[in-house]
Amino acid sequence: MENVYGKLAAWVYHLDKPIGHSFGDLEYYRERLAGCTGAILEPATGNGRILIPLLESGLNIEGFDASEEMLHSCSAILLLYLPARHSGTLPPLGAMKPLLCLPDLSS
Repeated sequence: MENVYGKLAAWVYHLDKPIGHSFGDLEYYRERLAGCTGAILEPATGNGRILIPLLESGLNIEGFDASEEMLHSCSAILLLYLPARHSGTLPPLGAMKPLLCLPDLSS
């Protein structure tokens, strides 16, 4: 049995844990990653609650999640949060559906 978030669960997750909502974890990761110049990989990206604020702060971060619905949610939200710094299209999920590939937004 595959245990991943479906469409309804992804929607409820976003309502309960919107982008930037912190349980102390966002501040922790920002502090730990301050000055990081290399690539960062976030497992269990979900709706981008952590990933998107870290992108906004200029970090070179990519994420992955087992749930295709959560990745689609993250991709849609990413386009809303970073419209000025984003070309408007994300690379296709392709054969690696659980992997979310983001363009380099650090420049």
